[in-house]
Amino acid sequence: MSVSGTLTAVTAFGDLLRQLRRRAGMTQGELAALVGFSVAQISRLEQNERLPDLAIIVEKFVPALALQEEPHLAQRLLELAARARGERPPAAVNVTREVRTVIREEVLEMDARLPTPPTTLIGREREIALIAKRLLAAPGRLLTLIGPPGVGKTRLGLAVAAQLQNLFADGVHFIALAALNDPDLLASGLLTGLLLTENNSKPPRLRLLEFLRRRELLIVLDNFEHLTQAAPLLAELLEQCAGLRLLVTSREPLHLRAEQRFKVQPLEPATAVELFIQRAQAIEPDFVWTTENLAPITEICLRLDCLPLAIELVAVRIDLWSPHKLLEQLQARRLDLFADGAPRDLTARHQTLRAAIDWSYQLLTRQEQQALASLSVFAGGWIGEAAWSVGEVTLPILKTLVNQSLLKVATQADGEARFHLLETIHAFAFEQLEQQGEDARLQDRHAAYFLGLALAAEAPMPGPEKKRWFDRLESELDNLRAAYKWLVAVDPAGALRLAGALKEFWYLRGYFNEGRQWLTQALAREPAPSAARALALLAAGQLAQNQGDYTVALPLIEESIALYRQLDDLPGVAEALRECGWVVYNMHLPQRTIDLFEESLQLFRALDDKAKIANLLISVVYARGPQAMGYAQVDAYLSESLALLREVGQVDGIIYALHTQGTVAIEFGHYATAITLLTEGLTLARTFDTKHALATVLMGLGEAVRYQGDGQSAQQHFHEAYQLFQQFGDKDGVMITLHHLGQVEHDQGHEQAATAYFVQSLTLCQELGNKHMTARCLAGLGSVALAYAQLARAASLLAAAQRILDTLPPFLAPADLEELVQVVANIRAACGEADFTAAWAQGVAMTTEQAVAYALATGM
Repeated sequence: MSVSGTLTAVTAFGDLLRQLRRRAGMTQGELAALVGFSVAQISRLEQNERLPDLAIIVEKFVPALALQEEPHLAQRLLELAARARGERPPAAVNVTREVRTVIREEVLEMDARLPTPPTTLIGREREIALIAKRLLAAPGRLLTLIGPPGVGKTRLGLAVAAQLQNLFADGVHFIALAALNDPDLLASGLLTGLLLTENNSKPPRLRLLEFLRRRELLIVLDNFEHLTQAAPLLAELLEQCAGLRLLVTSREPLHLRAEQRFKVQPLEPATAVELFIQRAQAIEPDFVWTTENLAPITEICLRLDCLPLAIELVAVRIDLWSPHKLLEQLQARRLDLFADGAPRDLTARHQTLRAAIDWSYQLLTRQEQQALASLSVFAGGWIGEAAWSVGEVTLPILKTLVNQSLLKVATQADGEARFHLLETIHAFAFEQLEQQGEDARLQDRHAAYFLGLALAAEAPMPGPEKKRWFDRLESELDNLRAAYKWLVAVDPAGALRLAGALKEFWYLRGYFNEGRQWLTQALAREPAPSAARALALLAAGQLAQNQGDYTVALPLIEESIALYRQLDDLPGVAEALRECGWVVYNMHLPQRTIDLFEESLQLFRALDDKAKIANLLISVVYARGPQAMGYAQVDAYLSESLALLREVGQVDGIIYALHTQGTVAIEFGHYATAITLLTEGLTLARTFDTKHALATVLMGLGEAVRYQGDGQSAQQHFHEAYQLFQQFGDKDGVMITLHHLGQVEHDQGHEQAATAYFVQSLTLCQELGNKHMTARCLAGLGSVALAYAQLARAASLLAAAQRILDTLPPFLAPADLEELVQVVANIRAACGEADFTAAWAQGVAMTTEQAVAYALATGM
């Protein structure tokens, strides 16, 4: 049976009414609002406890339940209503014709009261439906659309009114209030908007109440922000006029008990781009978006905060400029953009962004205007404490500016409120700051505040507290960038202090490229010897070393050592020696590495710096070689290191120690132990968001699980590590993970993919001069050659790999050694002793450069 048939089979009026309401997707409250009943009245009707009125059913319920196109259901509802009243069912009534006639007459009347927008509204369907639903269900019958200048409050209000206009017996009225400057004249302004004349014998307020008490209508009040002092009049109208509903657009709330609020947000970026294209095509019908112009169009929309008004003002100039040129013009003239080309039917305050924002600015007190200008010195947002420290802006003023839709506020992960300005309002506010002559003073205060923040985060502290500080730095990165830019221009020594103070942050959060850029520029601008310069040199060297630029890193750190010695700064000397040890370790200078680490360890023991002693114990293990030391001695060193780090609560050091213990366990074949250690390290790295440590631990854990036969997990760990290393620009990490991914693909029999990974890794090996990984890549390509039955090639590549391995301290895990031995045995068995010996001799005779060239020439 059809749904319609099921409905007509119902035998009680209340039952049919309830089913029709549910079919329409309405609550009792929503239906009550549409027909002018209370919820209790609807409930009693549905429970067959109240007698229905046939005239009201035709006039109200049929259109509310959308039965105009289903006359048989409307007729059935009337029949059941008549039976409930004990009356004879009415003869067939052309409900559709009668209802349509009423609706058509109402539409004609409404069209005279509701402006018709000249353009199509895009991307607001969800908001329109939600606002309409909330307005109809709102017990206070008042909803305010709140948002910043140019966000589209008026257009949204008109769209909602147009959707609801058929549901109000006396229609919908739109009243523009922008030109009404005196709150005391609101009642008169509303009378005028309703096309009513004032009565000399009655005050406008009473005249308004008399008219509205007898009406069922929706009034849209547009631009109420400058009349909020008169908001109590709206409360009185709503209290005494039961059939009245108000939809208000304003840049600030009305603060009435009846009020519900809806914050109108800028468009989504994709919708903003669609609007730009639509408006551009209205001017230039042949305009089309392409893969070339989509990027600048998107950037235009983002720079305009995806505000509809701003986008429309820009898009109409597509007749003069391409999107690329428009973007250039926007960067130079954001606020006055193309005033000469703005549509003449826009109000004057909507013809430029400056005018739209200035309308709101002029409604502020002088103190609030100064506060808004002061806040423009921030970039990317701020917290309340920063607003007071930099601009002496109090929390109550911040709240006022939020209420005026000039600031946006969100709650950070730590629960603290974070404020920010839309870019368009930010540009306007900074202009005001410049006109007040306060820009330089406030930028000095801003830079001093964020330099202090960086210096505070530099201090030693337990891991959880350090994470909180680094999270704070990350949230303030745009402000730190703005502070650095200002300091570079006016105080190079301050810029050097800021760049160096962020040393740990750059490294642990993976900002290698940006950190190096800051440090390089600051060092060039401030060459005078100082502790700040020594630290900046060390930080720059550390980042260069971690990106594989060893020849750049070494002189930077050597200069840092010399400067720290000159300043008699023993902690600085010890730390720089340790970092220098890692550079020469990666340059394969073993004895110099040991000497640097031992000297550093001696200094840190004299200083009784437990965290640094712990780190140096790990460094010494790497320098001497775990297999040369033996597992017992290595375990003693690393256990002491981990105990010291746990004692001082240095989380990044604990992660480093766990990673080292895990990789050493792998080297000695203790794979289950390695997984336990590295899993703990992984948990800490994720918890404390130490991104570089996370990548390193993932790489080690991938190796351990691969050796245990879990190729799928290994591949996942390697892929995540690779993406992080790519993000940091860490060439060493990229090189190693590419090799490991090649191993996994080879294990799975995907030889083509394995070859691609090994070749990419081998190419990086040559750039970085890494002998260990060169040997492993040659061995990997030899294994692939065996899989392809290229026996001579396989033997030569394995021989070249073995020759390099023989020059290095032992470092391969037992599983890798066993695999290498087995591959060689398989090649020997497959090609015969004579051919194997010849091919092997050919590989042994190759230099490393020749072996790499041979591998790349035949493996790509």
